[in-house]
Amino acid sequence: MTIVFESLPMASLAPNASRYDLRSATAPMGSRQAIWMVWALLCLVAAIATGAVVLGIARSAKARAISFNIYLAALLVPDFLSLSAFAVSCIVNAAAGEYISPALCGVQAFHLTVSFVSMYWLVALVTLEVYWLLRATRELRDYHPPPPLRAAAKCIAVYSWTVLLASLVFWDGVPIGAVLMKGLVCLPAEYSPASATFTQSVFQTICYLLPLFFTLGVVARIQCLGLLKEPDSRLSRSTRSSLRNSQTASQHGSEGSSVSGARLAIARHSSIFSLASKVESSLHAYRHARSISMYFARLMLSVLWWVPFVVLTSVQTKSSVPIAIGFLLMPIGSIFASTMSLAKRDVREGVMDLLPWRCRSMGSAAVAPQGSETVEPPFTHTRDAGEQAAPGSVRPALTSPTDEGNPTFATR
Repeated sequence: MTIVFESLPMASLAPNASRYDLRSATAPMGSRQAIWMVWALLCLVAAIATGAVVLGIARSAKARAISFNIYLAALLVPDFLSLSAFAVSCIVNAAAGEYISPALCGVQAFHLTVSFVSMYWLVALVTLEVYWLLRATRELRDYHPPPPLRAAAKCIAVYSWTVLLASLVFWDGVPIGAVLMKGLVCLPAEYSPASATFTQSVFQTICYLLPLFFTLGVVARIQCLGLLKEPDSRLSRSTRSSLRNSQTASQHGSEGSSVSGARLAIARHSSIFSLASKVESSLHAYRHARSISMYFARLMLSVLWWVPFVVLTSVQTKSSVPIAIGFLLMPIGSIFASTMSLAKRDVREGVMDLLPWRCRSMGSAAVAPQGSETVEPPFTHTRDAGEQAAPGSVRPALTSPTDEGNPTFATR
């Protein structure tokens, strides 16, 4: 295990100092203590926000029965743990007046890497699941999301993979180490020109570039296939016209003397009506799938926070200002993601139930019988509106036109 635990006063640096010396340049202790306290404050706020969303999903039977909510919670769990640990380390360092130990440096580099890398790989996983959802509904096929336990198992597999990658900083013989940056924070980084080759071509490629390019590739395919565009509704309009014609024909047939003609018109009317119902149900299912996709698309905008973060933490300068601002974006991005997650109604209701006044007001309401709560089952739509619905089958439903961003399911 390699830990580079060096701090050099800014005044002692030569004008032609190397980048390895520049990242070790430290500001006066008073400035570092102020930076640590600001970081700690924002990280505590962000940890409370992310923890509330995760706990709200975990406590709500309705929310945790939906696989996409499991993915949402999985995206926020590493943030919650990393933000909490980061806030504690900042408070400890500020109280001690210095970065206290190399051991803390190694632990901090590990948990920050787990948080960063898991976000990239989980975003890739969710993007792929959204792609299958959009493609199935676009092609008017049934879509069955993975059960919540299977979705959780996929997320645990991603966590295991990211923990393995983050643990490379502890392996002897692996040319990457935990490096103290500006005397403020430790990150996995190269510590020599030979180490730089492995870090940039292998470590960063596996941790960040592979999931990033995979996500961009899936997004490009969604765009090329037009999966976010609503299917042409001309079929629905022509079906309605045929339905009206069949109704007129059935009326004329019933008024005439030919019983067989009337039966033929009625049979045609039933067939057209079944087709119209199927088309309307499919269009409704697609709109619902699109609302889920746009919800996660807005949520994943938090990934954009890492672009200025990477730029600011990579700046080669004596000043500690760029890295101080860069790590301010980490809790701000988590707060943004937590706030955006509340746009989903079942998640918002789960979080609101955590509030004391909400709990007291709910306690005065009538208690529903056990098992009466409506839980969102897997997303499907029947192939034919005339078929008998199987037990447990569901249809997508939006409770109101203004609730398109908060999709729910209604059982039937």
